[in-house]
Amino acid sequence: MTLLGAAGLIPFIGAAAGLWLPSGVLPTIIENGLGDFLLIYAAVIIAYLTGLNAGAKLQNASHSTGQFASGQALLLVAFFLALPMSAAFSTPLPDWARFFLMSVVFAIVLVMDLSLARRSQIPQWFRRLRIFLTSCVGACLLLAAVKTGI
Repeated sequence: MTLLGAAGLIPFIGAAAGLWLPSGVLPTIIENGLGDFLLIYAAVIIAYLTGLNAGAKLQNASHSTGQFASGQALLLVAFFLALPMSAAFSTPLPDWARFFLMSVVFAIVLVMDLSLARRSQIPQWFRRLRIFLTSCVGACLLLAAVKTGI
């Protein structure tokens, strides 16, 4: 694992663990914002990953832009899920569904990256790293989903 990968897991693990702490252990402002923080951070990481995916695709791209549409769509879904419930365009989904669906978005982006790895468009070490990191992130998001009502 890379240092950047390990550092990137810290907010996921910290927020997911914080959701499981008994009420009152953390300051109220932190306790009330952990779920939104976790979803917003997840959306930022999806932006990073879909950008990497698009960059890898650019290496062998034709003039068609259609091959980038799936990453752009997933990024929009991630940001829609991350909007706090108080936002004007927020999703009417309960928190557990937002966490669960965000984990699905991570899984789909992983499948997209594995497809690139099969075509040797990304290095094998990156494939292994992505599998490990996405497994950790998925576990954090699913733990948050369970804690918030799944």
